[in-house]
Amino acid sequence: MLDTNIGENEILKKEINAIDGEKNKVSYLAAQDDNDAKLEFLKNFTEKESRDKIISSLEHKISPDLFKIVYLAQRMIKEFLKDVYTKIPEDKLEAVDITFNRTNIVFNKLPENQNLEVDIKNKTMTILERRRHNQGKLLGYVLHGYAHCFSNRDSKTDENFNEVLEEGNADIFTDLVVNNYLKKHPFENLGFHLDKDYSIESAYLEENSIIRTRMYVLEKLKIDKKMLLEYLLGDKEKYIKNIFNGGKGNEEFDLNEFYEKNQFALKDINRESIYYRKNTILPLYILQGKIQNENILQKEYNSSEIINKYFNYEKINKINADELDEVINIMQDTNRIRDNLVDWISEELNSFTDMEKRMSSDNILENILIVLKYKKLKNDIAKQTLEVIQYLINDLERNVKVERSKELIQKINDYANNIEIEDKQLEEDIKDSLSYLKIKLEMSNEVNLTPETFFNRLQSSLKSGSKIERNEELIAYQTIKEELNISKN
Repeated sequence: MLDTNIGENEILKKEINAIDGEKNKVSYLAAQDDNDAKLEFLKNFTEKESRDKIISSLEHKISPDLFKIVYLAQRMIKEFLKDVYTKIPEDKLEAVDITFNRTNIVFNKLPENQNLEVDIKNKTMTILERRRHNQGKLLGYVLHGYAHCFSNRDSKTDENFNEVLEEGNADIFTDLVVNNYLKKHPFENLGFHLDKDYSIESAYLEENSIIRTRMYVLEKLKIDKKMLLEYLLGDKEKYIKNIFNGGKGNEEFDLNEFYEKNQFALKDINRESIYYRKNTILPLYILQGKIQNENILQKEYNSSEIINKYFNYEKINKINADELDEVINIMQDTNRIRDNLVDWISEELNSFTDMEKRMSSDNILENILIVLKYKKLKNDIAKQTLEVIQYLINDLERNVKVERSKELIQKINDYANNIEIEDKQLEEDIKDSLSYLKIKLEMSNEVNLTPETFFNRLQSSLKSGSKIERNEELIAYQTIKEELNISKN
C-alpha cells in the first residue's frame, strides 16, 4: 500500500462517504491535490469511467524542454503494448496510465557519470541537465526511466531492487520499444535522427548480457515480450518462473550450465536478434557451437587460442579467409576473449620459411587483409606483408594461377584504403603494391583488358603523391603494352 498520512486519509474517507452518488464521490476525489490519496481510494471504485477520471486527475511536473520527448516516449510505449497483445490487459494499461500521470520528469544536476536518476519514493525521474540537447539520448533516458517506474510502481523504497533484472530489463524495454516504433513508422520525421537498429547506451554491460541471454531463450519460445511486460507491469513471479527455467530469481548465472540446459534454443544463434546486442555471452555460445571438441566456456581464452581450436590448429596458409573473418567478427562482439590478433598474425608469419610464404602467398595475403580489417599492424608484420605481396606479383608475372583471385580482389577493394601502420612510408608502399597487385589480378582474369584500360587503372589506383616520374610512366606503359600484345599472340 502507498505511504499516505493515516489521519488525513480517515478524514478524507469520511468526507467521501458522506457524498451521495459515485460520480460525485469521484469528482470530489479527483479534485484533491494528493496523488497518493487518490490512488489509495482508487481501489474503492470499479467502474472504468470512474477509475479513468481519477487516474487522469493525477498531477505531475515535466520540464518544458522535455514535453516533446515525453509525449513521443508515451506514444511509443502504448504502441508497443498494442503490438504485443491482441487486446491490452486492462490492469497493465491502467498501470501505464498511472505511471504516466504521476511521474515527474525534470532536468537537474546529478553526480558525475550519472545521466539518469529514478526516485521511486517521490515518483521522480531526473535527467542530467547538460544532456538536454541530445534528443536521441533523452528519449532513451525517458524510456529507461519509465521501465523502472513501471517495475517499482508500488514500492516505497529500493531495498528489493535487483540490479541485474532491473537494469537489464530497462535497457531491453527501451530497445524493443524504439525499434518496434521505427519498424512501423520508417518514414516519420521525429525531428532528430534515430538509427534503425537503435540501442540505448548503457553502463550495465554485465546485467544486459545475462538478461538478454535469458530473454533470447524466451524469444525462441515466442514469449519474450509478454514476459518482459509481466516483469514491468504484471506478475513478477510469472516472469521469474519462465526466465529462470522454473528456478529462483536469485540464482547466479553459470555460463556453462546455462548452455547445457538450453542447447535447443542456443543452436544457430541469430546475430540479428535484439538480444544479441550488448551481449558478451551469446557470441561465446556461437563459438562453442562451432568448436565441438572442447569446452571453451570454463575459462577465459585469447583470440589465437579460439582460432586454433576453431580451425583445428591449421596454419594461416590453410585457413579459409571468409571463415576467419566470421570467427574474428564474432569475437569482436564479446569482451570475454582476450584480443591478441596482432600477436597471432605475427607468430603465424614468423613460423614460415621464405619458400613457404612464396608457395602460399595468395592465401596468406587474403588472411592478412582480414586481420587488417580489425587491427593496426606493427611494422615488422607490415614488412613481411609487403614481401608476400611481391611474391604474389612475381607469380602473376610468371602466369601462375591464383585460386581465389576474385575473392582477393574484393578484399583489396574493401580493406586496402583502411590499412593503418605505424610507419607511414611503409603504409604507402603497401597500398601502392596492393593497387598494382589488384590490377595484375584483374589482368589475369579479364581477357579483353587493353593496355590503355590497364594504364588508366594504374594511374587512378596510385596516389597523386606517387614517386613514379613521367619517363618511368612511359617505360611502364610500353612494357605493359608489349606484355599484353605478347599474351594475345
